[in-house]
Amino acid sequence: MLKLTAVAALVLGLGVDPALADELLWARKSAFGGLSAISIAHDGSLYCTGCNSDNYGPIPIQRGLGVDAEVIPFLEPLMSSLWVVLFRVDKGNRCEGDFYTISLNTHNLEHVNTSRFECASLNISVTDKGLGTEVAFTDEVGHREVREVQ
Repeated sequence: MLKLTAVAALVLGLGVDPALADELLWARKSAFGGLSAISIAHDGSLYCTGCNSDNYGPIPIQRGLGVDAEVIPFLEPLMSSLWVVLFRVDKGNRCEGDFYTISLNTHNLEHVNTSRFECASLNISVTDKGLGTEVAFTDEVGHREVREVQ
């Protein structure tokens, strides 16, 4: 999935350098007409807009323990629920990849440990659960791992 560069008509019309524009990583229009988006700032930090009704944004997204800043440019959105976006970072030609979640409630980027599955094919489901999400990984032989994200 190609990432889109968030360049507004204003930016183009005012002659602002597109290299300084933020990169749109994920966006969703709600049933109520609001827009939520996760973007990468030109300095490499993550932020969300429209993810908090009390503060439209931009709201900085904090990296959880063990999440390196180097992973941010490689995040690819995979699935989302009302409150959480699931991302994948491929590891080149290897069958492995890492999964990450960003909560639109807590504004955290967290790593999801799926190393026990090694190179197995995974079925992934994302389900709303209260004000959070339940992410379930299941392999072809029935091993299952469930992660709740608030």
